[in-house]
Amino acid sequence: MLKIALGEGGHDLAALPDRRSWVPAVRGDDHAERRGNIEVPSGNREAGDAQRARVEAIGEPGQRRFRFLAVVDGETFIVWMEKQQLDALGRALEQVLDQLPEREIDLAPGNEPVEFDLTTRRQFRAGRMELGFDEERDRLVVIAHDLEVESDDDPGFVCRLTRTQARELSGDAATVVAAGRPRCVLCGQPMDGGPHACPQQNGHLPDELGVAGSDA
Repeated sequence: MLKIALGEGGHDLAALPDRRSWVPAVRGDDHAERRGNIEVPSGNREAGDAQRARVEAIGEPGQRRFRFLAVVDGETFIVWMEKQQLDALGRALEQVLDQLPEREIDLAPGNEPVEFDLTTRRQFRAGRMELGFDEERDRLVVIAHDLEVESDDDPGFVCRLTRTQARELSGDAATVVAAGRPRCVLCGQPMDGGPHACPQQNGHLPDELGVAGSDA
């Protein structure tokens, strides 16, 4: 399958190369079978079309938890992610969309008005994540592996997204990631609601200098 790897849970993805330069890695797998232009692992997790998909953060800045929610064939899946994974997913979706040839008319549906089952048992913390493209169906494919499961043969979650859904997810991921605590422009540390004693200014308050970036 042609894939873009999105990293493991808990790893610092900032050390990876600029994602705009990523080239999907070709991986041959004895436990995969060919379906269209994409290899789907031959375990019991089949790729299904997402009826609705969303990313969100829960909690206050500095203590936020991130998750990807999708309804596939009427069943809700929740993939808990690190902030870096969500950022990488959003950027990778944007990268793939930018590389796809334009379609004269995009008739692919967006999200359906279905509700998420927030009590679903189909939820786990993501380890390795991958993104692929199914050319035959014109769908982006998100694959997430359960961090607690050692085998890669049967990912915990596989779903297909339309271009419209992928574009919305990419934008939402960027918005969610940017909504954390602001960072000091001098020391780069996250700033809470109160005064910030910047070590680069010997404990002085650089509030008038503004902020840069954000933290979970």
